[in-house]
Amino acid sequence: MHQAVLRSFVQTGAAPGISSLATHAAPFDVADVLAELADGDFVCLDPVGQITAAYPFSALPTAHRVQISGHATVFAMCAIDALGVSAMTGLPVVIESADPATGEPVTVKVDGDTGAWDPISWEPPSVADAHIRLFRRVGGVASALMTAVVPPVIEHERQGQRSRPG
Repeated sequence: MHQAVLRSFVQTGAAPGISSLATHAAPFDVADVLAELADGDFVCLDPVGQITAAYPFSALPTAHRVQISGHATVFAMCAIDALGVSAMTGLPVVIESADPATGEPVTVKVDGDTGAWDPISWEPPSVADAHIRLFRRVGGVASALMTAVVPPVIEHERQGQRSRPG
């Protein structure tokens, strides 16, 4: 049933209705299966038992919109969850968010383990500076992006190449 919930988000951008999950829960009661999934922190439910989240997806608007190529636009629970949607679905995604420090819009394109971002104007003078900025911005899309790209940047710098991956 958990897979049916996730597929609903990918295909429609929304959590499925409880009644649509009956065949996936059979022979068990949908509410009981959802309660068990919520106990395991696989989904979040509101007080009346409706799905409000199924990691990485949120049924409620968040600051992290993810357009899944050929499918729906969804909201991610956080920036790191947004970055994982491409790997989870096997499809390219475009993430729209904002820098938590400046509010400046940030667009990140992810296709598997390859990523690119806009604005492209931010270039750390050194890897050490990138790490400092990373730790000052923990929790925002910038920190999630840096988590994804700092290791390849370090490797490029070790090889004497000052190019950014993606």
